Amino acid sequence: MAETYITDETHAALVAALAALDRDPAHPHPLPDRIIEVLGEVGSVWPACSDPDYIDQIAKTPGDKRAAKTYRDTLDMNAKALAKLERIKPRA
Repeated sequence: MAETYITDETHAALVAALAALDRDPAHPHPLPDRIIEVLGEVGSVWPACSDPDYIDQIAKTPGDKRAAKTYRDTLDMNAKALAKLERIKPRA
């Protein structure tokens, strides 16, 4: 795995946001999902499979059986994430 260096400010914001996560198992959203959200929203750290350019590259690879599966899995993951966001009610 390649090392990635981020600004001190982004690093501090990530650490603070991760430390502030509610670890109550009764929380409506699983901890791993909230960690993923913090990494993406605060640190701009996203998995390659969510990068449209990566998806296009894989999907256009002729004869690559994982291409179609990766593409379908990504679409499914995005649909689930959207459905999850739609269920979240804003705080009043």
